[in-house]
Amino acid sequence: ELDALTALLHPGQQQLAVQLSGMNERFAVLSLLIERLANERTVLIALDDIHCDETARRFVQHIVENLEQKSLRVLFVLTAQDEDVDGASTIGLLNPLLKLNGTTDVPVGPLGKAERAVLMRELLGLEPRLATRLAEGSGGNPLFAIRVVEGWIRAGVLQAGPLSTNT
Repeated sequence: ELDALTALLHPGQQQLAVQLSGMNERFAVLSLLIERLANERTVLIALDDIHCDETARRFVQHIVENLEQKSLRVLFVLTAQDEDVDGASTIGLLNPLLKLNGTTDVPVGPLGKAERAVLMRELLGLEPRLATRLAEGSGGNPLFAIRVVEGWIRAGVLQAGPLSTNT
C-alpha cells in the first residue's frame, strides 16, 4: 500500500515496486487512503472549479459510489462557476454528481455591498477609494476582484503600502 501511495504522489519514479498505469488504479489507491482516514474521522475533500476538470468529476463519482455502501464519513465540498465550459453547460457537466445520494446543491449569489467592502479592504488590503471602485466593478463576484488584483500585481501597477493597524 505504501508503494502504491508513493507511486500516486511521485509518478514516474522507476525504483518503485508499484507503477500505477491508469486513472482507475489511481482512484483505487485514493479510495483506500480515504477509507482508512474515514474509519478514524470525517474526511473533508474540497475541490474548486469542478466544472473545469472531468477527471476530478469522475474521481468524486468513483469515491462516492465505492464508499457509499461502507457508511464512511466523507464530505465533498465542490465549487463550480455558472458558465459554459467547452460548449457544455455547467449543469450538464455536473448532472451525474448532482444525482448521487446525499448531494446538496447550494447556489451562491454575488456578495452584498458590505461583504464586498470586507473583501476589498481587509482581505485584499486595498485602500478605501480603490476598494470601493473595485467592489462596484466586480458586481459582487469575489473571484473577479481577486483576479483583477492579481493582474495588477503581475503588471506591477499595484504596490504595497504601509500596513494598517486599524482592522
